[in-house]
Amino acid sequence: MSSSGNHWLDTTLARWMALSVCIIATTIAIFIHNSFLPTQNTLLKEAVNKDYVACITNRGSEIDTMLTEGMVDQQEAALFRSRASSFCYAKFPPTNP
Repeated sequence: MSSSGNHWLDTTLARWMALSVCIIATTIAIFIHNSFLPTQNTLLKEAVNKDYVACITNRGSEIDTMLTEGMVDQQEAALFRSRASSFCYAKFPPTNP
């Protein structure tokens, strides 16, 4: 019942075909991966609202001033920063949710 001949998948040509298929598939995967990354980064950059950044920067500098003048301690400053972030986020939500 056993045949004395080799199957065609055991030939050198079949192995070269398998290697070429792997190389082509890897190349396509790399191309697809690289073509989608810049788009995602652009969408993330556009999602940040410039008014939000200005608001949080302004509030942060005011909190830093209060901290250096001794009006608040580190724990209160952290609480104020958290509240400032929530306030600015509510006032200026992201442009692309």
